[in-house]
Amino acid sequence: MAVRVRSPNYPNISLSDAIEKAEKIFAVDRTYSIDREVAVGHAGYSSLNGASAKVLASMIQYGLLEKAGKNQVRVTRLAVAIMHSESDAAKSEAIMEAAFRPSLFAELRNEFPGGVPSEASLRSYLLRQDYSNAAIGPAIRSYILTYEMAEQTRANESHGVRSVAATESNDVVDVSEETDMSTQVAQPSQKIQAAPIPPAPETDLNDIQWVVSGGTVKISATLDMEGIGRLERKLAAMKELLSD
Repeated sequence: MAVRVRSPNYPNISLSDAIEKAEKIFAVDRTYSIDREVAVGHAGYSSLNGASAKVLASMIQYGLLEKAGKNQVRVTRLAVAIMHSESDAAKSEAIMEAAFRPSLFAELRNEFPGGVPSEASLRSYLLRQDYSNAAIGPAIRSYILTYEMAEQTRANESHGVRSVAATESNDVVDVSEETDMSTQVAQPSQKIQAAPIPPAPETDLNDIQWVVSGGTVKISATLDMEGIGRLERKLAAMKELLSD
């Protein structure tokens, strides 16, 4: 008689699928202890059979369900943390814990720390670990999907941190744009606009009229040679005054 090879335990559904089924159970019976038949019914199965029993076993491996007495299970705190976290960081932490809680998935992550290898490499590794051909396909599929979910969760968390930092930097308000113009005070670095220079009055010969405003000088005069000399001396004195 041929001996049937029994593969080591492994989740035959992805973490995403397991969370979805845990949500259905939680929506009806919260974290109460319920019969396994009731649990699979909430999860969408018509009866407790080989396929639905494997689903419950997978959820237990992820830590989303736990045994609670004879033939009973209940939704765990870890599952509730994933479904109803107070923060994105707490949810991400719970997902990462559940993703690699199955012993096989933790083993594969340690064996291939650089990421998910090719399916051929995974198949070869699982064959060496005494997994049957029938079990290898579901195990590989569940691992790849779960690993991708964990990586996406980690990426989203990193992006969230960067987004928070960017938001905080954008929250800095440019006061100069919101301050009422009537209350603004000119800073030393700002260029002061000179007031309009009034027209100079009519002058007599060699009568030099000066109008100083800010850093500018308005001169009005009718000069002969004597007046030009006088103007030159006044300009020299005015230059020193303005330079101070």
